[in-house]
Parts: sequence; structure tokens; C-alpha cells
Amino acid sequence: MIDGFLSAKADSGRADLVLTGYDIVAQSLDAIRDGRQAFTIDQQQFWRGYMPVLLLTHYLKYGLIEGNYFLTGPTVVDKSNVEQVAKLVKAGYR
Repeated sequence: MIDGFLSAKADSGRADLVLTGYDIVAQSLDAIRDGRQAFTIDQQQFWRGYMPVLLLTHYLKYGLIEGNYFLTGPTVVDKSNVEQVAKLVKAGYR
């Protein structure tokens, strides 16, 4: 979680520290909104679990092998898209 880093930044009195993180949590989204955090990276957990099963199924069932690398993340969340992502998080998508 980003909470400890946000507290340390506040305690340090250094506004020039740039914080980033990973995963989509409400604390990170709030910190991005108010400028305490620059961005976070969504690891796309659903894709990381789903795609290997799908690719293995296609290989075993049809003999097909993925022709290129399927990127399951990362997706960067920053001020440009934080509100859109926050709506998804509020709706229960993570």
C-alpha cells in the first residue's frame, strides 16, 4: 500500500519527492488527484490469470500458439485518467 510512503513524504516536508505505486487502490487515486502521487500502475490481475489459461487451452485444444506477446499490463493511471478509473473502482472493478 502507498499509505506509508504518503505519510513519510508528508513527514519529510519535501514536496519535491515524486511518488509512484502499483495497483489500483482508493488511497492512490486520492493521492493522484491531489498531487501527492504522480501515478500508479495497474497490473491487470484479471488478464494475468485469464490469458495463460486461454492460451494453454488454445494450445491443447487446437495446437495454436500466440503469435506475439500479449501484454497483460501495465496500465498507467495518472491525472489524465484517474477519474475514469475511480468510477470503475467505485463500481467494484479492480
